[in-house]
Amino acid sequence: MLGIDANNNGVRDDIEAYINRLGFTPAQVRAAMQDAKILQQTLTVNTNDPVAVQQLGEKSMASTKCLGSVFTANSQRSQVSEMLESNTMNTKQRGMQYLKYNATSSGSVTRYPSGDTCDK
Repeated sequence: MLGIDANNNGVRDDIEAYINRLGFTPAQVRAAMQDAKILQQTLTVNTNDPVAVQQLGEKSMASTKCLGSVFTANSQRSQVSEMLESNTMNTKQRGMQYLKYNATSSGSVTRYPSGDTCDK
């Protein structure tokens, strides 16, 4: 289900290659990779552990803010986010796990983070 991550950076190699082909600036590549890493983590999070689900939700909000800071048009940020989601959840098993994560995190409260939330 997790796919190949030969360089062990938390992002599937096919997703990383896709991001690198899009012609983004270095900051945009880092933000997209951060988002892709969070999406990949939704496939491994223990959905029976509310603390782990909450922590991943907070990382997701930080990633969303980071994307918004480097993709200034909301439509562009949304397109990148949706593209990463659809490419990451590209099998039935991945999609089902992602739905399970979303159902588990539904109704949780996460504050929008302040400051620079982009990974360095």
